[in-house]
Amino acid sequence: MKKAYHALNLQDKWDSTLYKVGTLAKMLKKWAYMYAEYQARTFWFLTGWYHNLATYDDLEEHYRTSSGPDVNHDILYTMDFPEPQYVFSYMLNNDTGDADSFCFFIDGKFTIPTNTILYHGFQHVYFPARLITPTSVIEVERFDPNYFSYVTPLPRDGITVNMGELMRFNTVANNIFLVDTEKDTYISPDEVDTYIIDPDLGEVKVDLSRSVFIVTTKAKMRIVPKGDFHAYKISVCCNDATYQYRAVEDGMDFVTKEDSRQITLNTHNNIINIKG
Repeated sequence: MKKAYHALNLQDKWDSTLYKVGTLAKMLKKWAYMYAEYQARTFWFLTGWYHNLATYDDLEEHYRTSSGPDVNHDILYTMDFPEPQYVFSYMLNNDTGDADSFCFFIDGKFTIPTNTILYHGFQHVYFPARLITPTSVIEVERFDPNYFSYVTPLPRDGITVNMGELMRFNTVANNIFLVDTEKDTYISPDEVDTYIIDPDLGEVKVDLSRSVFIVTTKAKMRIVPKGDFHAYKISVCCNDATYQYRAVEDGMDFVTKEDSRQITLNTHNNIINIKG
């Protein structure tokens, strides 16, 4: 491995792997409780792994200028990329046969794939080649997705919703969002207060636009209007499934007639929650 000099001490030799491991170790020591809590509360619905590209002897085989090699050059699903990509492929969920929802971190930075294509049992995920180096580490977190849209009146004194009746899997709070069903618009944190009532932690106030608090299937959610805000009915929604660029499956064709290039596997709700 090539040696380099630490930016803060030109006499101190270091290598990229030891630097990453050392930095991560310091973070774990500093925020040990937070990481332990995250690990404990995501154990049942989150799985993960990583790609250490320094160990890849065939990284060049992941290099793509088009999706053709991954879809048997099927004309409906072959696209030329505007810039070179690296592809990583995963089998569909063994339990449900559905696409999995992933979070990716390239060298510690959360990264959204440029494209995701489903083809005959595999999920092909593409990242710009400029973001990846021969020593990059790509962390992968897989979430079991929830789909629901629960409509309920919202009285002035608020409403309590049993999340266990809606959710199949645990999720993070910012995967849940609220909609004014009459206006068909999002309800912002400025308009309502939301509280997660957890059997172990009690009542915790959360901001659904940003909170990463783990909502379990045993929890309840309390929603209380702020100030003059009023909505006759609201919809409590969660749709954290992966949004797909194209897909084809044995015995199923997800391509829309309107535009075969932009489709979604989400047939559960019209509203798709997309947050960066």
